[in-house]
Amino acid sequence: LGMGHPNVFSLFCNLIFLHLAYLFYDKITIKHLAICSVIAGILYVACQSRTGLLTYMITLIFFVVFKYTKQRKVLLISSIIVSVLALLFSLLPIIYSPYNNVMVQVNSFFTGRLSQAHYYYVNYGIKIFGQSLFEELNASYTQNILDIGYSRMYLYNGLAYYLAVIIGYVLLMKSAIKKNDRKLMLLICFFLVYMCSENPGTYIFFNISMLYFFSGTGRKRIGGGNDS
Repeated sequence: LGMGHPNVFSLFCNLIFLHLAYLFYDKITIKHLAICSVIAGILYVACQSRTGLLTYMITLIFFVVFKYTKQRKVLLISSIIVSVLALLFSLLPIIYSPYNNVMVQVNSFFTGRLSQAHYYYVNYGIKIFGQSLFEELNASYTQNILDIGYSRMYLYNGLAYYLAVIIGYVLLMKSAIKKNDRKLMLLICFFLVYMCSENPGTYIFFNISMLYFFSGTGRKRIGGGNDS
């Protein structure tokens, strides 16, 4: 369909699923989830995007838990899980070592993402307001891409931007938990998980949950105080 990479195609498909889940949250049934899962399986066979399939499966788990578990503490537990994932995938590229068998296996599973981000950390370091890595990232000779969203934020966009996004998400999660806003938590969890392996989640034109950073961290300003 003209996409530059199978993972990009997968991202757009997952965004469609996510937006449908958000818009029709209360009307979605197990039958709808089964149909979407079959479609997700067909898409995986077609484009072989492991990232896309894993992201869909994790998001599906979050959706089922949020929708069918009434206890509010499930939101707190979920926020802890995704926060730990965000922390891990922020730190692992920095402390990556080719002599650590566990890290090597994790790196292999994520098709070299840890070692490639580690390369940029070693050679460029972390700047407060970011730095241009465009030339090397796009050079014909490069063997190192920068897919992990968290790594791209602090290496490319800078530590200040990275902290702003992370702190923004902490405040956003706190607000969602307080309001028992499970649809918003679904958005948050999707993009925080997605950024563990891909960087488009750091762009506001892909990541709709970032819009909440500028809207009072809730739907009160966006939807006039109701749940529409």
